[in-house]
This record gives sequence, structure tokens and C-alpha cells, in this order.
Amino acid sequence: MEKRYPRFAALYQQWLKEDEEFRRWFESLEAEATRNNYFYKMARLYEATKFVPKEIVVRYRAGGETRQSLLDDLNAYLKTFTQQGKFGIAGLTWAAVTSLLIHRGALVRAADFEVKQPRSDIIPPQYVPTQEEFETMLRYARSARNRFGLAFFRYTGARIGALTDPEPMRLYHVLDLDPEALKRGVVEFATYQYDEQKKTTVRIPRSNSCAVLIYGSVKKGEIVRHRETYIGFLVPQAMQLLKEYLEERLRAGENLTTESYLFAPDRKPHPHRHEHLTAHQMARAVFAISKAAGYKIKVGEETKDGKAKYEPKYGPHSLRRLFYNSLQGLEDVDREALQGHIRGVRARYHGTVDEIKRAIEFMRQKYEFGMRGHIGTASAEEQRKRALLDFARLQGMSDEEINNIQNTLEKTRGFMPTVDDLRDALRKQIEAKKRQTTNKTEREKHKTARNGGTPLSQPFETRIVAEEELVPLLNQGFDVVRELSNGRIVVRKPLDDEEAVSDEQ
Repeated sequence: MEKRYPRFAALYQQWLKEDEEFRRWFESLEAEATRNNYFYKMARLYEATKFVPKEIVVRYRAGGETRQSLLDDLNAYLKTFTQQGKFGIAGLTWAAVTSLLIHRGALVRAADFEVKQPRSDIIPPQYVPTQEEFETMLRYARSARNRFGLAFFRYTGARIGALTDPEPMRLYHVLDLDPEALKRGVVEFATYQYDEQKKTTVRIPRSNSCAVLIYGSVKKGEIVRHRETYIGFLVPQAMQLLKEYLEERLRAGENLTTESYLFAPDRKPHPHRHEHLTAHQMARAVFAISKAAGYKIKVGEETKDGKAKYEPKYGPHSLRRLFYNSLQGLEDVDREALQGHIRGVRARYHGTVDEIKRAIEFMRQKYEFGMRGHIGTASAEEQRKRALLDFARLQGMSDEEINNIQNTLEKTRGFMPTVDDLRDALRKQIEAKKRQTTNKTEREKHKTARNGGTPLSQPFETRIVAEEELVPLLNQGFDVVRELSNGRIVVRKPLDDEEAVSDEQ
């Protein structure tokens, strides 16, 4: 806290020592970004009103005129921002105060607070760049870090807060970054999975996508899921920009490990600054790139000397919206899950798969399909797999049946199935469905079969079988009717009266 807000460093230490309500409130807040934002807003409120957190809680609990006086002063403070159109500052201040009161038991829920949350009735326009504009912004980014930062938001769709919540992102958040190669000073993308059959760990290179843990953490090599944790991905272009950024840091002499920060300052940090790039600093970098690329909006009227004020047109959230618009051919629930919306995440991570490692591979397929236009030329293996899945769908198989087959193969083998494994399993399932359909159709047809316009004097049982099934059926009284072009054989035998009645029932 002292590093980020040196002006309020002494006040922070004073409140920790002397203000019990503040200390207990901060102990209950888990996210560093939340603590930073709330403290800064409370410190600004203290500068203007001299309200310390303890006084706010005591006066609100007292009720009556004491409470009303507090609310009036708070409302007047918030109006100083809303009248300037600064609803973001007013809203965060309001959220900090209500959070304090709720955590200290003075308020049940934020909706009951007598001062209503500051909101603007005017919805500002939401600007979304085109892919061409994004590529232009890449050219105006002055560092490898900022080029990767642009690609990170554009292709993962992550919010700006993901950089530091619930902890600053480190290289282990890039789940497909090969840690063994990194030890050798090489940047490669691969994952390691245990092969149950071979009883060994298999390295699987990743070229089409790279998984990234969003709003999560890793402890002792295991992913820790928080309430809003989800999986994002990078396309090959973003993977290449990350590779260039990390290789630049390696050439500068940095000893990169999985514990290294993903986004680091371009220069050696000031003693009072963070060793990692903050969300605020990254947002400012994106805004600066937008303006440098010529994507800016004129604000207000020109001054007498002909100068005008301009604001950036695009920011991290603009790139997030571009990502959402780029997902093609997916169900809404898949788009929501890849966007990190809780409804979509719960539907996919709990309704379909819950184990996080399986969820990663499940969503990877969705991501690569939805972003196929940005992945470029797929490998021969991926092309075979896509053609295979398309053929299975044309044969009447649903996505649920296909996913069940893949999940069964994965459980059996302990790793993602190969295309050949998947092909054999799908072929067996398709042939089984065809046999069921054919047998049912033949039985129905022969119930009402005609012979020269005259009903058959005796019903028959007809089957279509392979050559290896023929001998046992001939021994059971079946006769060969004809051989089909695909090599299968039509056989039939007359049914006696009891068998015919049973078949009719």
C-alpha cells in the first residue's frame, strides 16, 4: 500500500495501529486490488471530511441525528464528483463505505444504504475497434510488453483487473508455457500429461492456442479456483508476441522462472513502486497507444488559442468487446464462459465438466473453433480432427455424443486421445447406430411386405450382416438373399407362428 500511495503511507500505518474497525475490515478483504482501491477512496474522503473509518461505523450505528449528519456530509462529498461527471470515483467511494459498514455489521446489504449508489442516467457510447485498427495499434506500441498487452486483452477478453486480482499475474498463469524449456532459457509452449498405458509423462506441444488462468492462483503446482476463476486462451499471434517479450527480458539478463511476473515494468521500479505492472499502469499504456495511433475523441469545445482536449477512443475494455464479437459459431453459453461471465462459467465448468484440467481442454476446443479465423493454418493433425468431427455430425451424431466419446477415451488413456483413437471410436458408434436403424427398418418393412401384390404367405426375419457372421446364421436356418455393394450380405429365414406373433407384439 505504501508503495502505491506514498502520500498516504503514514495514514495507512496509523489506521492499522489505531483504528480497530479499519484493521478488521481490511483483514476480511482478500483481493489486493480491492484493498488498494478502497483505501485510496477512504483516504481521499478523510482529506475532505476528516472521517476516519471508526467514526463512520460508530456514527452510522448510533442512528438518529448522528447518522443523518454523517449521510448528509457523505452525500455532499459524492456530489462534488457526480456534478463533474466523475461517476466512477463517486461509485467506488460509495462502495468502499458500504463495504466497511457491511463487514463491521452496521449494514446488512448495500441496497439498504440510505445514500443511493451514484449512477449516470446517460450511457456513453461503447467504441469497439476493428481488427485492422487493432493491428494499427500494435504498430504504435513502443515496447514488446505493450504489444503483448494489447494482444492479451484482445484475444483472451480479460478485464483489466485480471492483471492483479486475486494476485499479480505470474508466468505460471500461462498454463501452456513450458517450464522445463524456461529453465534452459528457452520460451516454448507445451503441456505435460501422464500416459496411463506407457506409465510415463508425455509432452504435448501447443501451437494453435495457449491456456491462461484468469482470476485464479497456483499453489504448490495446483490451480486454486476462486469464485470468478475461468480459463482464457491466446491465439498463435499473441503467443508469438509473448515469446518475443519474454525473450527480450532473457536477453536483458533477467532470470525468468514460473514465479516471475507476467507484466513487468519497462524500467527498474522506483523504491516506492511495485515490481510488477499494475492494472492502472497497463490501462494508461493502452489509452496512450490508442491516441498515438490516431484513435481519439474530441472532448468539449476548442479554446481561444485553437487547442482542443482529446480522450482515447479505445482501452482494454474495447479490446475485450472485440474478442467477444470475434467468437463465431458458438452457443451463447460457450461465448459467455470464454468471456468469463459467471453464468456461462457455471454452466460449463459445473454442468459439463468440473475438474479444472478437463475444463481447460473442453474449452480449448470451443475457443479454437470460435477463433478459427485468427488461428491461421491449422496443423495436419487438427485438420484431420476437424474433418472427422464434421463427418460424425453429418452422420447424425450430436455434440453431446461426441464429447462423451472423447471423455471416455480420456479417462481410459489418461490423456487427450489421438485422432486415430477418436476415429476408431466414432466409427464403431456410427456403425452401431446404423445397424440399429437398419434392423428396425427391415423388420418394419417385412411386416407389410408384398410379393407380386399378394401378402407374403409367411413372415420372414431379415438381417444385413458381415461375412464373418454368415456361417452361424446359415446354421440357424437363414438363407442368403443378396450381397450388397459394400460387401455386407442380406439373409432371411421364415418365422413360425409363435415367432411371428412375438414379433408383431
